[in-house]
Amino acid sequence: MKKRILSLLLAALLLLSLLPAASLPAWAEGEIVAEGIWCSTLEWSLDEEGWLYLFTPDCDDMPLGEWNEESGHYEMPWYPYREQINTVQLANIAAVCEDAFYGCTHLETVLIYGDPDTIHPTAFADCPLQDFYCSFDLATLDWILDNSGIEEL
Repeated sequence: MKKRILSLLLAALLLLSLLPAASLPAWAEGEIVAEGIWCSTLEWSLDEEGWLYLFTPDCDDMPLGEWNEESGHYEMPWYPYREQINTVQLANIAAVCEDAFYGCTHLETVLIYGDPDTIHPTAFADCPLQDFYCSFDLATLDWILDNSGIEEL
């Protein structure tokens, strides 16, 4: 009987691992403090714990933010909340754009679900990254890091 229950549990876990990134639950439990849809493709929300969740339903590239002439950087819709962000969870995003998290001075953890083609060299400019988790293979991560300008994680 124990073997049968264990077999069923392992089968359920295997099936859950096959689910697309879009069906992954958010891990933080805080109240949402800001949210929106950027360029009709990128859904985002920020909770009170400092978790920023980003998702595209069709595995689209992350659209560029609005150009700020004064700072010389693109500013994403979550830019006003940049000092509250400590963790970013990306799901189903094909490419992480220029200045995506520029100025997020408390961003230490990034979780990526899916298989992005590109992470722009300035995507994490001025971010004190300490942890970088991904659901793709190490060869893909090596290629992304080699082509992104991120020197060390």
